[in-house]
Amino acid sequence: MLKKWNPSRLILPNWICAAAAAILIIYGAISTDIYIRQVLSMIGINYILAAGLNLLFGHTGQISIGQAGFYALGAYTASILETKLAVPFFAAWPVAVILTGGIAFLLGQRILKLHGHYLAMATIAFGMIIESLSTNWIEVTNGHAGVYVRSKTLLGSFLSSNLFALVVLFAALAFIISNNIEYSRVGRAIRAVRENEDAATSVGIVHSKYKVIMFILGAAFSAVGGIMYAHLNGIITPEVFNLAQSQTILIIVVVGGIGSNIGVLLGAIVITTLPEFLYGFADYNILVYGLLVILMQLFCPKGLIGMAESLGRLLKKTAGGT
Repeated sequence: MLKKWNPSRLILPNWICAAAAAILIIYGAISTDIYIRQVLSMIGINYILAAGLNLLFGHTGQISIGQAGFYALGAYTASILETKLAVPFFAAWPVAVILTGGIAFLLGQRILKLHGHYLAMATIAFGMIIESLSTNWIEVTNGHAGVYVRSKTLLGSFLSSNLFALVVLFAALAFIISNNIEYSRVGRAIRAVRENEDAATSVGIVHSKYKVIMFILGAAFSAVGGIMYAHLNGIITPEVFNLAQSQTILIIVVVGGIGSNIGVLLGAIVITTLPEFLYGFADYNILVYGLLVILMQLFCPKGLIGMAESLGRLLKKTAGGT
């Protein structure tokens, strides 16, 4: 029998997400604080990356530590098409997402037959292969010199000056897609797969199909994040897409709350802003993140969303008592 699944009580409706996105876009349009907009943009990009991993890890239970590989594919494909082949951005961006999704489909057909640490090792290997290609295929990627992305030339003055709005729009879209998947027929199927593959198969759910679908969607999300990062940062180099980046994406999901969409958003906010308060420990970010994950797993295994729910129950109980 399948275990009963209890969805998070902190569900952010799509219309609230859309309203929050609109407020942020208006803020970005009137604000002159470039630093704040940059931090908010990176929160949005990290949320997109983590939301993609959460579709796979949080809902099917399949761990991937190679999301930075898809992140790199999206960034490099779009940037190279735009800068070296003069492909317009409105064509280059869909091509980058489709190519990344196609590679995810071919890869997922094979490696998703693995489980546990075997799958984790396979995804790490994929990420390392992409990092090696971006480093050594100098004729295409320029190696450590990087690919310069002049957004104003490629996108025009209006879009280049409103990249913050684009990031917010894509992050909101990622949230809405994740929400709709989570509470759809597909969402119920993948949760059944996560809880018990054999039981899911016995009722006619083809678990391999749903795993591959989530793997492709996660890769597509990462590609979008890569495209936004390339245009926001102005240059991409292999160091950005290393194993540490994949680990950071995983940490966001774990700290926020595995399987919770709003939890992943909270995780993206905390993990993105934390380094801004730890300048003196810039070389030890992964160590700090590791300690944070250990503490969360020891004292709050459901992540930040679990803490929020516990606090909500406590407040409700206190209010009821008075």
